Amino acid sequence: MAETSNISIFIAFTAGLLSFVSPCVLPLIPSYLTYITGVSFDDLTASGDASIRRRTIVHSLLFILGFSLVFVALGASATYLGSFFQQNQALIRKVGGVIVVLLGIHITGIVKLKFLEQEKRLEFKSRPA
Repeated sequence: MAETSNISIFIAFTAGLLSFVSPCVLPLIPSYLTYITGVSFDDLTASGDASIRRRTIVHSLLFILGFSLVFVALGASATYLGSFFQQNQALIRKVGGVIVVLLGIHITGIVKLKFLEQEKRLEFKSRPA
Protein backbone atom coordinates (compact mmCIF):
# COMPACT_ATOMS: atom_id res chain seq x y z
CA MET A 1 0.00 0.00 0.00
CA ALA A 2 2.84 2.42 0.84
CA GLU A 3 4.47 1.97 -2.57
CA THR A 4 1.20 2.74 -4.35
CA SER A 5 0.68 5.98 -2.42
CA ASN A 6 4.30 7.04 -3.08
CA ILE A 7 3.79 6.46 -6.81
CA SER A 8 0.51 8.40 -6.72
CA ILE A 9 2.17 11.33 -4.93
CA PHE A 10 5.01 11.32 -7.46
CA ILE A 11 2.59 11.26 -10.40
CA ALA A 12 0.50 14.08 -8.89
CA PHE A 13 3.63 16.16 -8.24
CA THR A 14 4.91 15.58 -11.78
CA ALA A 15 1.54 16.47 -13.29
CA GLY A 16 1.41 19.68 -11.22
CA LEU A 17 4.95 20.61 -12.23
CA LEU A 18 4.26 19.97 -15.91
CA SER A 19 1.06 22.00 -15.81
CA PHE A 20 2.94 24.84 -14.08
CA VAL A 21 5.61 25.06 -16.80
CA SER A 22 3.14 24.67 -19.65
CA PRO A 23 3.17 27.42 -22.30
CA CYS A 24 -0.26 28.69 -21.28
CA VAL A 25 0.53 29.07 -17.55
CA LEU A 26 4.16 30.21 -17.50
CA PRO A 27 3.51 33.67 -19.05
CA LEU A 28 0.94 34.40 -16.33
CA ILE A 29 3.43 34.13 -13.46
CA PRO A 30 4.71 37.76 -13.66
CA SER A 31 1.12 39.00 -13.61
CA TYR A 32 0.32 36.89 -10.55
CA LEU A 33 3.42 38.14 -8.76
CA THR A 34 2.62 41.78 -9.43
CA TYR A 35 -1.01 41.26 -8.44
CA ILE A 36 -0.11 39.51 -5.18
CA THR A 37 2.61 41.96 -4.13
CA GLY A 38 1.19 45.19 -5.48
CA VAL A 39 4.59 46.01 -6.96
CA SER A 40 5.30 46.18 -10.68
CA PHE A 41 7.39 43.43 -12.26
CA ASP A 42 10.10 45.95 -13.19
CA ASP A 43 10.41 46.95 -9.53
CA LEU A 44 10.57 43.31 -8.51
CA THR A 45 13.39 42.51 -10.93
CA ALA A 46 15.33 45.78 -10.68
CA SER A 47 15.42 46.16 -6.94
CA GLY A 48 17.51 43.88 -4.78
CA ASP A 49 15.55 45.08 -1.75
CA ALA A 50 14.98 42.29 0.75
CA SER A 51 11.72 43.80 1.99
CA ILE A 52 10.12 43.43 -1.46
CA ARG A 53 11.25 39.80 -1.60
CA ARG A 54 9.94 39.18 1.90
CA ARG A 55 6.62 40.83 1.08
CA THR A 56 6.38 38.77 -2.12
CA ILE A 57 6.98 35.53 -0.23
CA VAL A 58 4.54 36.39 2.57
CA HIS A 59 1.81 37.48 0.16
CA SER A 60 2.36 34.40 -2.03
CA LEU A 61 2.15 32.07 0.95
CA LEU A 62 -1.03 33.78 2.17
CA PHE A 63 -2.50 33.52 -1.33
CA ILE A 64 -1.69 29.80 -1.45
CA LEU A 65 -3.14 29.33 2.06
CA GLY A 66 -6.39 31.09 1.13
CA PHE A 67 -6.66 29.19 -2.15
CA SER A 68 -6.04 25.89 -0.35
CA LEU A 69 -8.57 26.68 2.38
CA VAL A 70 -11.27 27.35 -0.19
CA PHE A 71 -10.71 24.02 -1.94
CA VAL A 72 -10.44 22.10 1.33
CA ALA A 73 -13.73 23.68 2.46
CA LEU A 74 -15.37 22.77 -0.86
CA GLY A 75 -14.12 19.18 -0.58
CA ALA A 76 -15.24 18.89 3.03
CA SER A 77 -18.69 20.27 2.27
CA ALA A 78 -19.07 17.94 -0.72
CA THR A 79 -18.08 15.00 1.48
CA TYR A 80 -20.56 16.09 4.16
CA LEU A 81 -23.39 16.48 1.63
CA GLY A 82 -22.58 13.12 0.07
CA SER A 83 -22.65 11.34 3.41
CA PHE A 84 -25.87 13.16 4.38
CA PHE A 85 -27.57 12.05 1.15
CA GLN A 86 -26.28 8.52 1.57
CA GLN A 87 -27.54 8.26 5.15
CA ASN A 88 -30.97 9.65 4.22
CA GLN A 89 -31.28 7.87 0.89
CA ALA A 90 -34.49 5.99 1.77
CA LEU A 91 -36.26 9.15 3.00
CA ILE A 92 -35.12 11.15 -0.05
CA ARG A 93 -36.48 8.42 -2.33
CA LYS A 94 -39.86 8.43 -0.61
CA VAL A 95 -40.15 12.24 -0.66
CA GLY A 96 -39.12 12.28 -4.32
CA GLY A 97 -41.74 9.64 -5.13
CA VAL A 98 -44.46 11.66 -3.42
CA ILE A 99 -43.40 14.79 -5.35
CA VAL A 100 -43.48 12.91 -8.68
CA VAL A 101 -46.95 11.52 -7.92
CA LEU A 102 -48.25 15.00 -6.94
CA LEU A 103 -46.83 16.53 -10.12
CA GLY A 104 -48.41 13.75 -12.18
CA ILE A 105 -51.80 14.34 -10.56
CA HIS A 106 -51.41 18.08 -11.21
CA ILE A 107 -50.52 17.56 -14.88
CA THR A 108 -53.52 15.27 -15.45
CA GLY A 109 -55.80 17.95 -14.02
CA ILE A 110 -57.32 15.83 -11.25
CA VAL A 111 -56.01 18.27 -8.63
CA LYS A 112 -54.82 21.75 -9.49
CA LEU A 113 -51.98 23.06 -7.36
CA LYS A 114 -52.31 26.84 -7.58
CA PHE A 115 -48.71 27.57 -6.58
CA LEU A 116 -47.53 25.68 -9.68
CA GLU A 117 -49.66 27.85 -11.95
CA GLN A 118 -48.26 31.18 -10.75
CA GLU A 119 -45.62 33.26 -12.42
CA LYS A 120 -43.23 35.57 -10.63
CA ARG A 121 -41.17 38.17 -12.47
CA LEU A 122 -38.74 40.85 -11.54
CA GLU A 123 -39.24 43.92 -13.66
CA PHE A 124 -36.58 46.58 -13.66
CA LYS A 125 -37.78 50.08 -14.39
CA SER A 126 -34.32 51.38 -15.20
CA ARG A 127 -31.86 49.12 -16.90
CA PRO A 128 -28.13 49.69 -16.55
CA ALA A 129 -26.25 50.49 -19.72
